[in-house]
Amino acid sequence: MFSLFVEDLKLYLQNRHDCAILLQDLCITVLLFGDDMVVIGETPEDLQLSLNRLQDCCKTWSLKVNISKN
Repeated sequence: MFSLFVEDLKLYLQNRHDCAILLQDLCITVLLFGDDMVVIGETPEDLQLSLNRLQDCCKTWSLKVNISKN
């Protein structure tokens, strides 16, 4: 079930007109591994835009982001 939410979130973050980081011809906006996510931005403003989109998506699906790692 978690994978469905993460896949939707990934698509939501990638559905932008600009690109976070361009590596050759690949646009990278987010990195996923297991239940971890790294949101990428080239500038502070770009990162904030992605974080705002993450917040919107989490509100839509009633998800909570755990920002602390113990």
